[in-house]
Amino acid sequence: MEVGTRICKKSVLKVLQLVLAGLRPETVFEVCSRALNLYTYQTSQERAFLENTCHKLDERVRTQDSNLQQQLHQAVAESTGILCIFQAAPF
Repeated sequence: MEVGTRICKKSVLKVLQLVLAGLRPETVFEVCSRALNLYTYQTSQERAFLENTCHKLDERVRTQDSNLQQQLHQAVAESTGILCIFQAAPF
């Protein structure tokens, strides 16, 4: 973090402290309560988004795994058929 950014953040925090210092305790509590509610809402939305993303990725992995298994079985069947042809052919 840059020094200028730290100084700016400290200045902002000082201003916020001064603003909150002039308010009644009930108002400060209300502001804090709303801030925590907003934070809780945002984190719950982020969690829901991440869970949905994980679910979709799990489905893609299962689908691709299924497709790969089908291709593997087809390749084995083809190689078995080719092997039978070679074994049956007179050399």
